[in-house]
Amino acid sequence: ALVIAAAGGVYDEPPIDAWGHLSPLVRIEFGFMGFSEVEVVVAEGMLRRPEVKQASLDGSRSAIAEVVDRWYGAGPTTQRFAELFGPLSAAG
Repeated sequence: ALVIAAAGGVYDEPPIDAWGHLSPLVRIEFGFMGFSEVEVVVAEGMLRRPEVKQASLDGSRSAIAEVVDRWYGAGPTTQRFAELFGPLSAAG
């Protein structure tokens, strides 16, 4: 399962990292439903300065592309992703 979410704040450093409940909760819920592989991509900082927001969106887009590429390899799915969102490579 691939879960894509956005958050207004950034929850990756102590002490606020304890407030980041999304990833652990989603992994537990999808695991309960029988998913053995759960990827969670969160674009954090959506309420911060535009450059922080854009950097987070770029990182999330790259993370999604990596998952799609790993799960499906080169093929129609990754080609469609590239059509919609641009090249899969981080440099592209």
